[in-house]
Amino acid sequence: INSIDLLTIDAWYQKQEQISKDLNDENQRIHNLHDQIKELKSKFYELGFNESTWQEDLESKLSELANKDNQLNIRESDIRLKQELSQYIHSLHEGEPCPLCGSKDHPFPMQIQVLDDEFSNLAFEKEALQTKKENLNKKKSELQVVNRMIADKELELQKYQIDILNIGKQLIDHQNNFKWSEYDKDNKAVFEEKKIEVFKIEEQLTQLDSKLKSKRDLLTTTK
Repeated sequence: INSIDLLTIDAWYQKQEQISKDLNDENQRIHNLHDQIKELKSKFYELGFNESTWQEDLESKLSELANKDNQLNIRESDIRLKQELSQYIHSLHEGEPCPLCGSKDHPFPMQIQVLDDEFSNLAFEKEALQTKKENLNKKKSELQVVNRMIADKELELQKYQIDILNIGKQLIDHQNNFKWSEYDKDNKAVFEEKKIEVFKIEEQLTQLDSKLKSKRDLLTTTK
């Protein structure tokens, strides 16, 4: 075998190493993507939701809060009406008939202080409800971003999986082109030993050839 053949074989091994490296790189990317997707999915549980039903669960909770908000608004309207009636009743003079019910006697008029307390309690409930709505909407926004990121990474994952199939096919095709039976396509060490040996022999031959040429030149000169 000569140095030209060795260089051809060496190029084959180098290409196999590059293809194998590309395959390992793609596998590592896939491994990293799986880790990233797993970490993103854990965000659902951190925020108290299931990754499969988070949208339905969030909308259900928001709908429930909206119903409570409507109930509080109805209570507020009722309290305001009672407050107006109470103020009106307290403005009536003794013995003066009420234009609403006609009665001249109102022994138990609604107390303004009681209504004020009801307003305070209602305001506290509405504030607590608003805080819950804001927290839920914040979680909704966060999970929407997470969900988009997972979708993007899963698309990226599919791309790398296709790349791996193509690289694997490329590796098989490359190995099928290995035609040097005296070497092992999966073990470059034997080839490297042979390459060093051949290059040494060729170097020695080159040196001998140079010496012979010098001697011929010397003989030609002495004649």
